[in-house]
Amino acid sequence: MSINAGPVDRLEQVRVTQQPGVETREVVTENVNARKRHTLQRVSALFGFFFSVLEGLLGLRILLKLMEANPNNAFASAVYNLTGLFVAPFNSLLGNPASAGGRVLEITSIVAIIVYALIAWAIIRLVWLVFYQPSARSVTTYEADRSPRVG
Repeated sequence: MSINAGPVDRLEQVRVTQQPGVETREVVTENVNARKRHTLQRVSALFGFFFSVLEGLLGLRILLKLMEANPNNAFASAVYNLTGLFVAPFNSLLGNPASAGGRVLEITSIVAIIVYALIAWAIIRLVWLVFYQPSARSVTTYEADRSPRVG
């Protein structure tokens, strides 16, 4: 078996097997960019996970505000504190309608969910646009008859 280094992004292996009368040569060409693509998938999944958790917490914030959750409760307080930083840029953008009973529909949190979803999509697309390189793998097998001819 021999390894030939072609262009930087390819790895070529040639395997030669000899049996009486037959020589088999197998050429395996692998594009190294497949490893890079796997890394890009992992990075994209990491960004997707982070933004999904953030959007889930913002959705939970909307529900807790709508159901008039006690802000002194440890769980509600934790959700409000965690999401407060991410809702802050949108606080003065729109008003949040409140009902007579004190229920609040946080439009700013809904806008935040939409904006962060767009940001996540844009980051993931940008990562793929900048770093993606298609990969390919091919295997070619040659077989030669080396047996002596009678005749």
